[in-house]
Amino acid sequence: MIDAIMEFLPAALITFGVMFLLVPVALFGLFGAFWFLVKGNINGHRKTMQSLYFGACVVAGGFTLLPGRYLGDLLWGQLALI
Repeated sequence: MIDAIMEFLPAALITFGVMFLLVPVALFGLFGAFWFLVKGNINGHRKTMQSLYFGACVVAGGFTLLPGRYLGDLLWGQLALI
């Protein structure tokens, strides 16, 4: 079943699909962070913003450096690991 779906979808859609699933997560996190701020919960706001920062830098950066992506191939090719 998965193979049939993969053959049907264009390669670009499959490649970008996983990363673009993070967009609603980030928007939900931003909404929550500002909700905490409006309610005066500074610790909740701080933790939410730190989680968003971590997700934006580490998780999205990790997806960027996967083999098969442009920057991933550039990095791993230079290190002779691919």
